[in-house]
Amino acid sequence: MSQTSTPVLVLGMHRSGTSFLASLLAGMGVHMGEELLAADSGNPRGYYEDVSVLAFHKKLLAARMGGVQTRADFLPPADFDSAWTPDEAAEADELISRLARPGYWGWKEPRSCLFISQWLERLPAALCVAIFRHPLEIYYSFLRRGDWSALFAPESIFEACALYNEAILAAREADPSRFLVLDAGAAFADIPALVARLAQFVGLPEAELSALPPFAAGEFASLGVVPEQHELMALVYPRTAAAYERMQAFAVQAAEFAPQSDLVPLPPALLDHIVAAVDADREDGECGRIGRIRLGQPVIDAFCLNVPQDKIAALRARMAQAVEAELAKASAERDEYVASFTKYKALYDNYFEAWHGSERTLAETREWINGDLIPKIERWRAQFQKLGIAYEE
Repeated sequence: MSQTSTPVLVLGMHRSGTSFLASLLAGMGVHMGEELLAADSGNPRGYYEDVSVLAFHKKLLAARMGGVQTRADFLPPADFDSAWTPDEAAEADELISRLARPGYWGWKEPRSCLFISQWLERLPAALCVAIFRHPLEIYYSFLRRGDWSALFAPESIFEACALYNEAILAAREADPSRFLVLDAGAAFADIPALVARLAQFVGLPEAELSALPPFAAGEFASLGVVPEQHELMALVYPRTAAAYERMQAFAVQAAEFAPQSDLVPLPPALLDHIVAAVDADREDGECGRIGRIRLGQPVIDAFCLNVPQDKIAALRARMAQAVEAELAKASAERDEYVASFTKYKALYDNYFEAWHGSERTLAETREWINGDLIPKIERWRAQFQKLGIAYEE
């Protein structure tokens, strides 16, 4: 590959504006991948994610989950080690060889943040455009999308915000010249200035704004977070708040907090109670962390989203209905697989009993069993395992 090949990586936590940022870069001439993830209801204007990069990152995370996925698929375990095995490194090199081309190319996939040091070792000419958003707004975006993590494990979203931003900050500290850090709230408020800044940093010619994807403000609404709400979040998720504040310090232009909220302010007595409880738990390790979350997350939901509670309740109800529908579907599939397995197992037993002793018919039966019945039984067995059903020979 010639020296005119310049990789451009878009970094940032999920729901931070990485897709729109990638769409701008694609419109300005950066090739963002061979096969892009299709748009859907969660991102109707497209993800601008190369499916091979997404699959590789998911494979890396799955290998670090001990074979069991118990948390959101964007959050690694507490003992996460980003170092690659030789086989993983070889797969990454092969992926680069497929995607690389003369000119500007790259990808956007939020999990890149978790492995950014490994990627930058292999891409010494890469430039990184990192974008961040207030964690409360990211959490609310997960709620709006109907992501189950927001319903069952909201803490995973806040913890991932910390981890992704910390990874960006660590990589930037090693080589600041390779990074452009953008606050989504400020950057998306002035698209012409953003396009000019991207062109200057990457080395692209400025594009005509009319030729670029439009910014859908309604899909990227600001909550109007006020300082008191940020401070409350910091009590519950101190690591998340600290990483956000550090990102603000390095941003080209940091968005300001809203001056006030239209909602009822947090009662001082309740805030004092939260502060006291958090202080009591702060030095208590994992138990203290769990205690802070159990105490603070409901308060965040009630006082920090600047959204009417009936709307929050409606979002949660919609997610609960989706969960029930998926469970009903899985239950129906389970019943179908059990019934089919029972039927074919009975056929096997009946044929064997009826034809036992006849060499000719037994040979025919064995051929049928090995060529047709056994593959079916193996498929049922695989479905049992997928659905968590115990299988007995």
